[in-house]
Amino acid sequence: MSKLIQLAFKPHYFVTRVQSINSKAKSFTAIDFYNNLLLKTQTNKNGRYKFQTNDVGQFVNMIEKDNIKEAIEGFNNILGHNNQVHCGIKDKFMLKCIEFDQTKYVLDALKFHSAIKYFPHPSVIITLAKKLDDEALIELFKILKTSPFLKIDSADLSNLIKDDPKISYEVYRVALQKKIKLQPKDLYRIARQFLSGNKVRKVGFMTQFAQENGNGNENDIYSSLSILFTHVYLTNKQQAIVELAKIIEQKDGLTILKQEEQYIKPLLEILQKQVENDEKWKSRLDELIQKLS
Repeated sequence: MSKLIQLAFKPHYFVTRVQSINSKAKSFTAIDFYNNLLLKTQTNKNGRYKFQTNDVGQFVNMIEKDNIKEAIEGFNNILGHNNQVHCGIKDKFMLKCIEFDQTKYVLDALKFHSAIKYFPHPSVIITLAKKLDDEALIELFKILKTSPFLKIDSADLSNLIKDDPKISYEVYRVALQKKIKLQPKDLYRIARQFLSGNKVRKVGFMTQFAQENGNGNENDIYSSLSILFTHVYLTNKQQAIVELAKIIEQKDGLTILKQEEQYIKPLLEILQKQVENDEKWKSRLDELIQKLS
């Protein structure tokens, strides 16, 4: 169990001198500064160190890649003594951890943010997200979904959408949980992820997606595209054809449909199969497809 997790659950945490493993250090390092801080900082009647904000800030500023692991130990000691470290200083420390590849530590800090009284700036979360592999990114999304005080805005969240249905699914779940309004183009980017060949992934999810976004914005092509995809996914063939016709009639509709051909073409192939035994709607779909050629 990491020391960060320990101090999140234990009421007492005792400070220790940090041993530097950087034997080649030629100057006064962050670890030297921290250990010197222990010598000059007084304790209260309970034996707790009361570090000054400026001193903690200077310690963080001095941290470098070759002493980041020892610095984490020192920072945990500071937090463990119930020091009210300003969130701005914590943000700077977490950004250094991210820069120096200690992302697991930052994930733990976000997971236990209430216990350590850390409420990060959204920029810390997005910087972390950009450094994570897909597995760790999904772990971050789980933390965000269960932590109402961790903030991320619509623009940052949309930047995390990938051409990967697992990631897109989690992004959408975070948006729902935090009541973040994604833009129509972002919703479309999510909707199109759930087509694999001629199969639809997560049909149950798409049913919910359709219910939540079914009205859309009739003047926005990307909103209409999301509706088109969900109608096809859910075999609402007639509604899908009506929606396709509406998109074609809109200004720039044909242009965008052609730009999105790699997604639209397999979708229309599914729709053709859905109406192959319905002469009326098959004929109407053929007319629309002809306009796309």
